[in-house]
Amino acid sequence: MRYTTHTMFAIFCVLSLLGCVLIYFADTDPSLTVSEDANGNITYGISGMLPESGRYMILDDTEDIDRLYLYKDGDHASLYSDSTIGSFYSQFVMILEKRGFRSVEYIDADGLSTILSDTGSADGKAVFMMSGVLPDTVKTDDSNDIVTDWISAGGILYWNGDPMGSYREYDGDIVESVSAIPIEMFNDFRPDTVHETLEYSDVAIDFSFSFDRVERGLRSDYPSSKVLGASDGTYSSYSVVRIGSGDLHVFGWSLTSMSTDHLCALSDMIVCGVGYDTRIVENHVFEKGLGNLTDSVDMSHVSWDRFYLAVGKPETQHGVCFKR
Repeated sequence: MRYTTHTMFAIFCVLSLLGCVLIYFADTDPSLTVSEDANGNITYGISGMLPESGRYMILDDTEDIDRLYLYKDGDHASLYSDSTIGSFYSQFVMILEKRGFRSVEYIDADGLSTILSDTGSADGKAVFMMSGVLPDTVKTDDSNDIVTDWISAGGILYWNGDPMGSYREYDGDIVESVSAIPIEMFNDFRPDTVHETLEYSDVAIDFSFSFDRVERGLRSDYPSSKVLGASDGTYSSYSVVRIGSGDLHVFGWSLTSMSTDHLCALSDMIVCGVGYDTRIVENHVFEKGLGNLTDSVDMSHVSWDRFYLAVGKPETQHGVCFKR
């Protein structure tokens, strides 16, 4: 079959148009906006052609996390390999960025020492540690003063591994030490099976945080602590301990065993600044149809300090957190 010049030109135009349409629809990332009016009410907007599942959460008494530091140093002792920690952090950072949180910085052992030594600027800073071992830059003896003093001054520490401080680095080796929280407050029985009977906190339910491993978990009744994850009646999969003006977050098993959904839920909690005193005032789920959506929420009847808007499935979710 032979085509005339005019026919070929028409086909080219149609294909070009279809290409533009395909490119347009392939760009499905929604654009989210949240603003507060003079009366304190919230207006939120979602720009996007495709239908989406969405939700907004109203929270109060949240923690300010102006900067999140991820500790990683392959030159210092660790219970986990450097590549394992690196892989976890790569996925973690990507999920946080989709939720609008980009204030993330990697630090090594020297950087960790610099941050923890500056108690005057601890407020608003959070450190995430997966090594399970305190490096010799901050842990040279059996005291936990530099770490606990920093938390007491308002810092936030997310700790994964055996009880914080129970292992420290000495001449490049891992040696036993004294934990910041008594070792007997943690579960040392580590069965191979997941507990069948668990009770989830209200926070875990609202954030769909179903991480259920408690084999290294803190006792649920430990003083000045709250369960943020699941509890088997004695130990927790995720707890927060109030130390002075700051928070120590403790996980009951290696975070590397988390599913993507678990990590997405944890990321949501960090973006929202969930801490010891946090209350979830409202958790509203909705469906967005085709096209853009704009809606308002009457906030006159509630006490709040954050409004979190999220759209999409957990692994592809986009979010934005508005702080009052």
